[in-house]
Amino acid sequence: TDANGSNSFSKSSTSDNQKKSNDANLKSLSIEGISISPEFKGDVLEYKAEAEAGTNKIKINAVANDSKANVSGIGEVSVSDGANKLEVIVAAEDGTTKTYIVNLVVKEFDPIEIKIGNKKYTVIRKKDDLPEVDLFEDKKIKIGKDEVDGYYNDKLKIYLVGLKDEKGNIGVYIYEPEDNSYTEYKWITVGGVTLYLTKPNILLNKFHKYKIIIKNTKLDIYKIKRNDKVGLVYGVNVSSGNKGFYVYDKEEETLARYYDGEVNVYKKLLKDYKNYLVLFAGVCSAVVIIIILVSIIRGKKNRRRFRR
Repeated sequence: TDANGSNSFSKSSTSDNQKKSNDANLKSLSIEGISISPEFKGDVLEYKAEAEAGTNKIKINAVANDSKANVSGIGEVSVSDGANKLEVIVAAEDGTTKTYIVNLVVKEFDPIEIKIGNKKYTVIRKKDDLPEVDLFEDKKIKIGKDEVDGYYNDKLKIYLVGLKDEKGNIGVYIYEPEDNSYTEYKWITVGGVTLYLTKPNILLNKFHKYKIIIKNTKLDIYKIKRNDKVGLVYGVNVSSGNKGFYVYDKEEETLARYYDGEVNVYKKLLKDYKNYLVLFAGVCSAVVIIIILVSIIRGKKNRRRFRR
């Protein structure tokens, strides 16, 4: 308490614990040289925009409503042909966040559009826009009258191209020139082994299929029990071309080939060994019984002699 009788600690405590701002709104949002729609409003979180063909970089400007808030996702941003999802994130003083989205479409001079099922895609033309793929070499791939950047693996004889969906998501797909078809290419790299994931043509006895995520890829794994830390995944080794089941060890983070043929041989040997043990035990039991019977018979004979 000070000379006037007031509680200085209470005042200081109240000042230090003032409520932090939760204002995560933007005051303004724009793209240099490109108009967005609808017209910007702080409570509208999603916008559309269109850029001319050949655009590979744009500049996003945004100002927070509260000077104490932080804004990320602004400044110069790289974009690619087709759909691009641009996110501007506002973090308020108290940690509250709000995300503003601009769906920007960069026009293509001559887009290659395809359809897989009910979804529409655009073929990526430039290497810079392609995701990195392990153990494939760069390759120019002809699609109809067009030539695009892609990948090729001589061991697997597989061509890969990039496809972008209407939301801007990019995936890697196997392209079959013979029938102009596309199939998603899924792979994992674990412990130096890169596996192109496919569906098995056989199912192993006592194994059950479960879902697992390895290296951000969702795939099928085959286990005897759900909680087993070791399971089997099926695919093609991109380096060797070997196709089959591979043992995945979650704790050791390794992939190793599963030799089913050898396992079956060992199972047969073990079964034969068990049969031999059973047979041996049976023979031993018979010998013991014979010895006991002989002992009993001899005992009876000895008792008769003794009586005489």
